[in-house]
Amino acid sequence: MTKNFFKILTFCGLWAGTAYAQQTLPLTDMSAFRPIKENWSIVGGVSSSIDQMNVTTTEAGTGILVCKHEIGKYGIDKDLLTIMEHGDLDIELDFMMAKGSNSGVYLQGRYEIQLFDSWGKKTAKYNDCGGIYERWDEARGKDNEGYGGYAPRQNASRAPGLWQHLKVNNWKAFIFLKHCLKPARQHVWHFNWRQRHAIMTQKSTKMAQCTCTL
Repeated sequence: MTKNFFKILTFCGLWAGTAYAQQTLPLTDMSAFRPIKENWSIVGGVSSSIDQMNVTTTEAGTGILVCKHEIGKYGIDKDLLTIMEHGDLDIELDFMMAKGSNSGVYLQGRYEIQLFDSWGKKTAKYNDCGGIYERWDEARGKDNEGYGGYAPRQNASRAPGLWQHLKVNNWKAFIFLKHCLKPARQHVWHFNWRQRHAIMTQKSTKMAQCTCTL
């Protein structure tokens, strides 16, 4: 099983429909998300082993969002989306990774901030925790689809089973008459380390929910 856990999701920015200065998801139920997938649930407590792959225990209650599914079986069918849709957005969250876990946070369904069990790695890559995942274009040909991506500047990952903190500022792309006048940008902090100030093109990262060029 691949497992990751989130608690205290705080969003600041502009949403489709109504604008709020700040909004916190209390994680008392699954009403903020769509569709409800069986591999996601709300619990009150969680712990994970530092040296055993995907060994975790949970406690009944509320306040923590948990994802569980088999290692290697990733895809849109296992993703959880917020009902909220956004443009410019600041997001902060605490997360925990089980040993060997691989996950991510997608902004606008397009740009993935990678969450990964990167503890102990000396050299971080784009697919390590705090990185911005590579873009994907099948038109580039077999075994050459992936390109770009931004590695975190430092590997700030804690050991499996310890809570970590992520903060992201996202600025949406500015499109006029189907032309991208200003690409999307992300600032990423893993704990207090500023991991990346990225200027993204209008291409989505791999496994994006939305692949349109916005």
